[in-house]
Amino acid sequence: MIYRVRKFHQKHRDKIHAITRAAIYLLGFFVLCLVYWINQNFGEPSIEQIFYHLQFGSEGLVATDTAIVKSFTEYCLLLPIPLTILAMLMEKLLRYARVYALNKAMGAASSAVNHSMIKIFKVLDWIIGHKAPLYLLLFSILYFGVQFSALAYIHNQFGKDYFAQHYVYPSRINITAAHPKNLVLIYVESMEDTYRDPKLFGKNLFPA
Repeated sequence: MIYRVRKFHQKHRDKIHAITRAAIYLLGFFVLCLVYWINQNFGEPSIEQIFYHLQFGSEGLVATDTAIVKSFTEYCLLLPIPLTILAMLMEKLLRYARVYALNKAMGAASSAVNHSMIKIFKVLDWIIGHKAPLYLLLFSILYFGVQFSALAYIHNQFGKDYFAQHYVYPSRINITAAHPKNLVLIYVESMEDTYRDPKLFGKNLFPA
């Protein structure tokens, strides 16, 4: 079984390599487009808010505004595809340019400058040509984390609990006022002003 897998990999190594690079590019562009889409439609929510709404699953998405579903499809599902194709084409063009420059440097007269140029081209080919999709994916993940305060979320989940450290059980303390007050202030939010109308309730329920 292992021999067959290894043989298949050797036979289709270039295709597997290209598909893997395209998949990493696609995932990186998806994350970037997702961040852009969220910012455009919902401002800058925290990651706690995102996780909270994700628990509703596909039912919440189906019941939402069709314009939001359409924009999500366009920006997050369709847009990464042409961006991936463009990145792969740019990658090929840059690789051809590097190979052409490398061949030209190797064909020139031998000198310390040419040897240095050859080394530089080889390093660039390895860094840019081989690791570009991973750089994009890493940047998109970091960008996502910065935009939605992922580090703060992780710290809150695994760091010290401020409220647990400073909470005081009421049953364990005894509070006595040296000079007790007789003023009670009641703040009522959004109270209906019609309660003052004696025609509706017979009297003013909130006299001044």
